[in-house]
Amino acid sequence: MIQQNIKILNFGWNGYYVILKIIVGIVYYSYRIKGGIKIKRYIFNREEFDWAEEFYLLIKKKMNLPEYFGCNADALWDVLTGYIETPCEIVFIGFNKQENEYNKNLINRIISCFKDAEKEYPNKFKIVFS
Repeated sequence: MIQQNIKILNFGWNGYYVILKIIVGIVYYSYRIKGGIKIKRYIFNREEFDWAEEFYLLIKKKMNLPEYFGCNADALWDVLTGYIETPCEIVFIGFNKQENEYNKNLINRIISCFKDAEKEYPNKFKIVFS
């Protein structure tokens, strides 16, 4: 007869749930570190458009947004938080350029949408300025 010197751990459901979360987290981060997760990168260069309204059209084109995308901040927030592939990195190049007041306000509103998405969902969005 085999002696039963092995002590069986009884964590209860909560304990097993915690252990499962730890294992999943380790697997996820090791997979991510090895390059297993594809991070989509969108690059927006200020030289690609003249007027702020064109920025929305550029976003629509580069992010492959649907035809029904309304070119406004609310619609942008909706697609950022529920339509596009994440995780993603959004790169803004040359957005420190001197602007007229109208362009400046609208471009800042658009960029604020991206920053708010990053703040709300830090694991899904990374915003980079260069």
